Amino acid sequence: IGFGVFAVRLVDRRVVRPMAVITGAVRAVAEGDLAGRIPYARRHDEIGELARALVVFRDNAIEKQRMAEELVRTERLSALGQLTATVAHELRNPLSAIRNTYYVMKEAAGRKETNFDRQLERMERSIGRCDRIISDLLDYSRLRNLNLSPVVFDQWIDEVLSDQHLPADVALIKQ
Repeated sequence: IGFGVFAVRLVDRRVVRPMAVITGAVRAVAEGDLAGRIPYARRHDEIGELARALVVFRDNAIEKQRMAEELVRTERLSALGQLTATVAHELRNPLSAIRNTYYVMKEAAGRKETNFDRQLERMERSIGRCDRIISDLLDYSRLRNLNLSPVVFDQWIDEVLSDQHLPADVALIKQ
């Protein structure tokens, strides 16, 4: 009986308890806790092999998480680079028109010409275009709150259609 009790306690202490602890560590890793310590990895038996396998699994999960974060960061930088290139291109065109018009006006002023209406209009159009590009970019980057409200569709479509001017030979039928 004494040997049996000794054997049961030995198996409980050396196998059952460590397996329960490792099972808890596996659950923690499965739930996303990658910072926890994996016990029994220094043992030189099957329990130690199981613990070391869990360490490898956890380290791979950490690396996968790091790579996913790096991919998201790279995609954001790529999108930002494309946006920057587009905005730079769109702004350079009107700025070139302003620069060229300024040069023409400077040359004309040197010749004592005084009618700059056409050149000033061109500069004003180009400045307006730059301003619209910047405003559109700022509008796009703002978070907006949606104000949802119910709309009676029949009433809305009647309002839209009442603003339309139809030729006399066109008949509109609403169903």
